[in-house]
Amino acid sequence: RVTDILLSSVQGLVLYPTKDFKQTLNPEWGGNINARYETLPLFDQAYLAFDVTGIWRDDVRFDPNETRAAATPAFRAMEYSPSTWTLNARLALQDIKMGNWKAQVALWGRNLLDDDEPTFALNVNGVIAAAYNEEPTYGIEFTVQY
Repeated sequence: RVTDILLSSVQGLVLYPTKDFKQTLNPEWGGNINARYETLPLFDQAYLAFDVTGIWRDDVRFDPNETRAAATPAFRAMEYSPSTWTLNARLALQDIKMGNWKAQVALWGRNLLDDDEPTFALNVNGVIAAAYNEEPTYGIEFTVQY
């Protein structure tokens, strides 16, 4: 609940005559799931390892004031971010012998499902700004353990 003093300071009682603001930026549910598969050695001690991670979150409320969102279509568009999955994966050839050293070569990808839902939105005096997940990204790693 928001006090009358706080609402008055931002003309809240005039513009939005409710004090029943909702919690924002916190999904009710979320979770991760991960799977890893390792092959038998392909040569010497080197083997393939495949990891995949799914990250799920419930919808997220951005606007604490339901009255404003219901009254103004522009605000309604950023009232929530829907629930979403983010998928990351990595394929690595591990334990490659290089003398007394071991090496690893890996390919990885993040946000493979191209989740483009907003992760944060803010309404400041009618101007809506939002942040989004990064586009799908990919990379190659080469690691040496000595």
